[in-house]
Amino acid sequence: MEKEIVDIIKKVKITKRSKTLILDCPFGKDQVVYDLRDIKETYPNVTTLQIKENVIGIHLLNRTFPNIRAVLSDSPYFFNRETMLIRTGMFENTRGDLLNAFCLKSDEVLDLRHVRRICGMALDGCETPSINHADYIEDIDAGGLTGSYLDRPETFTGDGPIMFGDCLIGFKEETTSFELTSSVKSIALAVNFGKNIIQKLIISDYNLLDLLWTVGDDNQICDTLIINDCSDFRESISKNFCMNANHVEITPRNDYLKAANDMIYGSMDHKLYASARFLSGDIIIPKEVCSIGDYAFPSDRFTSIEIHPNVQTCSKQAFVNPEGLTLIKVHENKLPEGLISAVAYPMSCRYNEHYDDYGDRNAVIEVISDNAHFFIPRDMTSSSELDEICFRDMSKVEKTYMYAGSWTAAKAVMAKTYALSQDDEYIESILKREAL
Repeated sequence: MEKEIVDIIKKVKITKRSKTLILDCPFGKDQVVYDLRDIKETYPNVTTLQIKENVIGIHLLNRTFPNIRAVLSDSPYFFNRETMLIRTGMFENTRGDLLNAFCLKSDEVLDLRHVRRICGMALDGCETPSINHADYIEDIDAGGLTGSYLDRPETFTGDGPIMFGDCLIGFKEETTSFELTSSVKSIALAVNFGKNIIQKLIISDYNLLDLLWTVGDDNQICDTLIINDCSDFRESISKNFCMNANHVEITPRNDYLKAANDMIYGSMDHKLYASARFLSGDIIIPKEVCSIGDYAFPSDRFTSIEIHPNVQTCSKQAFVNPEGLTLIKVHENKLPEGLISAVAYPMSCRYNEHYDDYGDRNAVIEVISDNAHFFIPRDMTSSSELDEICFRDMSKVEKTYMYAGSWTAAKAVMAKTYALSQDDEYIESILKREAL
């Protein structure tokens, strides 16, 4: 199939008296993109934007056409009959990306019912403080609120949250703590205003934890998340709420869930349910924990884990992304059932070339117990056999290089083992065996 040629048009036929801006596809062109950002004049008489069928992209400045209030589109890439320019997919009911709001006046309303994302400079020149359906917003680009009523020094005096309608978009610089309530319908941390990470975010209703999903996996909203809910929400929190913080605490008045070492576990079933999204460094499983559940560790920032003898089982899906883990410590001569499978990356689950991204530092995981000390490859052909051996008796573990999914991984295990034992005969015998 031949690649379609897209032409870029930078000029249009328009006068100061024109009331309609028509973006058409010239004869002989399959698809066109209009980029009119270089236009220096302003056309206040233009009130209607008409988009023809084969127009697939539009770049306009709000202040060039400040009074457009009707968008008529024959193109499947843009919504029809909206007062804003919204780029969407091929499905009519899909919420799309707001490109332009055309300098809405202070007495007008910004209605975001069809918008999921606000693009850069989309609200430039908009004076309106009246916003409907702001809770529909999932993302705000850098500069998405630039030039709007929010983009003023007087807006950011004192402390507290910065709200975009009923959507939380950031915190003022002096804010140290904030209690999240039901008055906040959504969270979309704007690049402009969402840089201030507050010390404490307090939540009294566990249902509001669901709002933290919209923050995004890589965005941090606070240093410490404090959950003051006394109800039993074990089933809900096991669904891996995105607790975007370094630390997490839960009120001691909760009889069902407890927090220790930035992890949350059941006080009766002793199951580890969740942990802080940005848990880092050397982590220690609380002594009260007997099992580790699905998605208990969403963080990829911790480097070692210490496990007490009480932990008997570990879900094979306990670690979302343990690529930084290089050391496992245990206080008896066996590992929890399933732990090896949880931390290894079986060859069948990913592309081999992904392994090379880890380098020597993360290619090998060190395992230390009271009576054993060995290394395992992160890249394995199969982890179930080694998992079973480690659960029964770690002193029986040997030749872990044989479980490696590649010769590179096997050599990394050999090198670590040799450095530990300084056994020339060991490494020599392995190399000879592999050469046969």
